[in-house]
Amino acid sequence: MIYTIYYGTLPNGRDKIGVDSNYPARAKVQKLTDYYKMEEHDDIDVASAREIELQIQHFGKRDNSVSYRQQVELLEKHRVVFNS
Repeated sequence: MIYTIYYGTLPNGRDKIGVDSNYPARAKVQKLTDYYKMEEHDDIDVASAREIELQIQHFGKRDNSVSYRQQVELLEKHRVVFNS
């Protein structure tokens, strides 16, 4: 799976750096404008670490949102499995 780190502008005018395996659909869901691909990685841990590094580099701090890796872990933890 490929994880894309992207940069764009939120509707409130704030710039955002995010990562997702469903680019550019995720950027569209977030209603970003002027979004573009920054990097691609095939390792979720590398992509998550780079997302944080890039946020600090560009904005001076980390985004307060849950990292992509943490989102995946939460989804896996709460996944409902239906047995046939």
